Amino acid sequence: MTETPPPARPPGIGDLLRRLVDDVLQLFRSELRLALGEVRGNIGATLGSLAFIGIGAMLLSVAMLCLLGAGVAWLAQSVGIVAAALIVAAVAGVIAALCIAVGVARLKATQIAPRRAFANLARDAETLKGD
Repeated sequence: MTETPPPARPPGIGDLLRRLVDDVLQLFRSELRLALGEVRGNIGATLGSLAFIGIGAMLLSVAMLCLLGAGVAWLAQSVGIVAAALIVAAVAGVIAALCIAVGVARLKATQIAPRRAFANLARDAETLKGD
């Protein structure tokens, strides 16, 4: 004759609370990992944008120096060297300002804060509070 094991007792309040706390902690750890991943991705995109701005600025400087010298030489034939240098500098200043404005606008459009993860955490907190 084989003995049957006693029926499993249902979990007590302490067991249920412990499991709830463990599940909530696991949920928040997962959300934190998601937030960190999102921040890393956003920082990578920002650094990429900054690298492009820097490379563009360096190449623009070289090109502008060549063009500015040629422009001053060309204009100097008709308006004099001082006036030619002032005109070319003004045009170069306007172009540089436009380039910087575009770079800054792109940089502002990049989000570093982990918005999705924060939204998930807020939703989780609301769920835990209950209505």
